[in-house]
Amino acid sequence: NAGVLNIYGVSSLGGNLTIDHAAVVNLHNNFTIGNSSNLNLIDGTVNFLGNAVLSGEGIFNVTGGKVIFAANSTFNGSGQFNMSSGEINFTGNSTFSGSSVFNAGQGQVYFGENVTLSGSGIVNAQESTIIMDGATWAMIGGAEFNPGTSTVVFSGNTHLISGAGGINQI
Repeated sequence: NAGVLNIYGVSSLGGNLTIDHAAVVNLHNNFTIGNSSNLNLIDGTVNFLGNAVLSGEGIFNVTGGKVIFAANSTFNGSGQFNMSSGEINFTGNSTFSGSSVFNAGQGQVYFGENVTLSGSGIVNAQESTIIMDGATWAMIGGAEFNPGTSTVVFSGNTHLISGAGGINQI
């Protein structure tokens, strides 16, 4: 049921965790979702207050609710972040690398700092709204940005968009 759960001293998810019923979960340390672990957010809020890493074959599914990455976030390995609806706020730097996949679904995605896509990292914008408030969006190597029918909004100061891999479709 609804409530606030503050987690200290835990640095990784080693299995499956589902958050539902409008709960608020605050992860106070650097946190890794990896090694075939699954984190499912159905309703509620997950606050990553330290650096967040999605690695290995980790999967983070968001079917509603809100995720806040308050520090830097890294998606690498073959991990997947799947959002069908909801809101994601990246307030720190965000890196998508390795063969990681970020599926934005119909949600709203806010990037408050720099975004880097490298290696075989893929961002599928699908039908989302992406708000870019950070300074740079860099595409390196074979990374891909697939815009779908999304809306991309640039706000704030001057932005630098560099690289290839679909970024020219913004």
